[in-house]
Amino acid sequence: MTLDRRTVVRGAAWTVPAIAVAAQAPAFAASPCAPVPFQANWRVTSTGTFNADRRGFLTGYPDGVERYLSEADNSRTTSETVATNSSTITLERDLTLVAGREYTFSFTIASRFSGDNSTNSQNQHLQIQTVVGGSATDRLKLVKGGRDTTHFGNLAANGWSRLLPLTTPPGGVQVETRSFTYTPPAGTSAVVLRYQYTLPARGYTGGTFPGQADIAVSAPAISGEGC
Repeated sequence: MTLDRRTVVRGAAWTVPAIAVAAQAPAFAASPCAPVPFQANWRVTSTGTFNADRRGFLTGYPDGVERYLSEADNSRTTSETVATNSSTITLERDLTLVAGREYTFSFTIASRFSGDNSTNSQNQHLQIQTVVGGSATDRLKLVKGGRDTTHFGNLAANGWSRLLPLTTPPGGVQVETRSFTYTPPAGTSAVVLRYQYTLPARGYTGGTFPGQADIAVSAPAISGEGC
């Protein structure tokens, strides 16, 4: 097997997470603003292929917060042309909210450029959504990577924002907080919270396959008048 630079440097930044299958605990029946721990009642699915199985629940790095880490790169392509065979990882959690009351969802997100290279790291995308009756609505659309404008179009025009701007000097894992407010419509109580990671297929450039950025997101902290 030929090791690329991504394989060599990855271990220094993250502790390898275990692939976790959420145990089916009793249904979520506490206050909607009670802590929403990971692994209990989270459904984890994936599509596509990955060059390594480095994805799962991670605790302790860099600040002791439990997060779900997506570090695996998507399968490679042999063309500089943008491929369409993205791989995805989806986490879902059922919540019981009160219709008509406003909630604030806050998340801490740790991210890292591949190899700490802010200009050559290919993208990883994260959408955080609310799902009601099977219909999903984006609440946060986040991207980490140094090649998004060149290779994936002007994401900002489509509502995406970058996880820590590219002018930030690279230096390992960077942590920030993101949040959104949400008011369930009348007649709504059952809401699914969804994390959708998307890894576009990697393009061949300059004789190498640059790795994709890494993203790890915490379970939400929920507050507001519905609590």
